[in-house]
Amino acid sequence: MKWLIITGDDFGMSSGINLGIIEAHHCGILSSEGGRRVARECPVLSLGLHLELATDDPERVHAQIEQQVARFLELVGALPTHLDSHHNVHHEPQVLPHVLAWARRSAVPVRGHSEIRHVSKFYGQWGGDTHLEQIGVEGLLAITGRATFLSFFFGILTLLLTTSSDPLKIALGLFCFAMALLSKEESVIVPLLAGLLWTIRPTPRRPYRVLVPLFALLGVYLMYRHSLFGSLGAPSNHLYTAQFYVQAFPRVLTHYVALILIPWNLHSHRLILRLSHVWYLSLAGWMALGVFSYRKRQERPWLYFSVFWFVISLLPPSLAMVYGGFILDHWGYWAAPAVFLPLGLLFDELWTRRQETRYRKLGALFFPVIVCYALLTRLNIELRNTDEKMYRWALHFTTSNPIQYNLGVLLLESGRAGEAIPYFLSVRSNYPDDLNNLHALALAYWKTGHPKIAIRLLQSVLKTHPDFQPAVQSLHMMQSTNAPKAAASASN
Repeated sequence: MKWLIITGDDFGMSSGINLGIIEAHHCGILSSEGGRRVARECPVLSLGLHLELATDDPERVHAQIEQQVARFLELVGALPTHLDSHHNVHHEPQVLPHVLAWARRSAVPVRGHSEIRHVSKFYGQWGGDTHLEQIGVEGLLAITGRATFLSFFFGILTLLLTTSSDPLKIALGLFCFAMALLSKEESVIVPLLAGLLWTIRPTPRRPYRVLVPLFALLGVYLMYRHSLFGSLGAPSNHLYTAQFYVQAFPRVLTHYVALILIPWNLHSHRLILRLSHVWYLSLAGWMALGVFSYRKRQERPWLYFSVFWFVISLLPPSLAMVYGGFILDHWGYWAAPAVFLPLGLLFDELWTRRQETRYRKLGALFFPVIVCYALLTRLNIELRNTDEKMYRWALHFTTSNPIQYNLGVLLLESGRAGEAIPYFLSVRSNYPDDLNNLHALALAYWKTGHPKIAIRLLQSVLKTHPDFQPAVQSLHMMQSTNAPKAAASASN
C-alpha cells in the first residue's frame, strides 16, 4: 500500500495560509505541517521543524539546530516529527552532516534523506508544464517577488501623499501605508523614510505630525504580525547579529549597489556573501560615506538622502540575512531609488551643459544606458524562464548537489534519462547513501535500456534499506516488465 503525506508550509505567513492549513487538515487532506501554532488547534497533526540555518559558518550549525529544537520543545512539548530547512540549505555539504547526526540520535526523519520519497515539484505542475492558474494569488506573488514590488509601490505613494497639506491626500497616504504593510514587511521603513525626506525639503512647516498616525499604523501591524509569528523577527543571538552588521552588512550594501547598476545574473536567491579578510575596508568606506554625506547635507542634500535611504531600505531584509544566510535580488526594489537618483542627477547636469561638446557626448550616454538595461532585463528572462534553464544557468556558478539532483529529476521526468544520468552520478559521488538520488539513477539506467545496472543498483539499496518503498516498487516493476531498448551509453 502506498501512503501519501501532504505537507503544509509557512503557517503564520498570512491568515489565508493559516485557515487553508487548518481546513485542509480537518477535511482529511493535510497530514503534516511545518509551523508551530497549529499544534494547539490540530493536536493530531504531525508537526515538523522548519530549520533556519546560517551556512556561512558550518561550526555554528550544530548549535543552531540545538537552539531551535529546544525552542520547539518549549512551545510544543515534544520533538518534531520531521526536519527540513528554509530554502533546503540542509542539503548543502557543510550543513547536511550536522542535520543528519542530530536526526539519527533523535530518530527523526529528514526531508530528502529518509525512506520517505520527497516530491518537490507539487506547485501547479504536470506534464512538464507549470499551470499558474492552479496557484493562489498569494503564492504567485511570493514566488515572483511581486509582493515586494507592491509594498514599494504603495510605500512611494505614501511618501508622496503625506507630504501634502491636504487632509484628504494625507488620509489616502495612510491607507497606502496600510496596503504597503499588508503587501510586505519591508515597508516598515516608510516612517523613517518620511522623516528623512522631510529633513531635506525646503518647506517652512515640516509635517512631522503625520509621523504619529504612521507609527500608530506600524504598531498595529507589528502586533498583528506578532500574533501570527510569535516573534517580531529580531535575531536571538545578539553577538552573532552584531558581528554580521559590522563585518558582512557593508559588503552586502556594496553588492546591492552593483546589482542595481548592472542587473546581470539574477537569481531567485543567493547564499550570503562570504566574509572577506578585508571586511574592515568596506566598513570604513561606508562609515566615511555616511559621515561625509551627513556633514554635507546642506550643500549636497541628494547625497545625504541617497546614502541614508539606501542603508535604511536594506535594514528589514537584513534580519532574514542573519537568520537564513541568504539574500534575495528583489530586496533591491526599495534600495533602487537611492542608486538611480544620483545617476539621474548626473545625466541632468551633463545635459544642462550640452553646449560644450564633451558634456553633450557624456549626456548622450543616457540613451545607450537605457537600451542596455532593457537588453539585460530581457536576457535575464530568457536565461531563466523555465526550471531547466534556471538550473542549468545556476550550475555555471555552483556545483550545488540539490540543483544537480533537481535538474536530473526534471530531465528524467521529461523523457531525457540519458541526459539525467551524469547529474545523478555527480550527486552520488558526494552523497553515496542518498536514497532518492540512487533510486532516480536506477530509473534513469532502466529508461536508457540498461536493466542489469538498474536492478543491481536497487538491490544494493534494499540490502541496507529494505523498507525503502520507492525502490521496492521500482524493482518489482523492473523484474516483471521488459526494459526499454538502449538509447544511450551508460556506465556504472
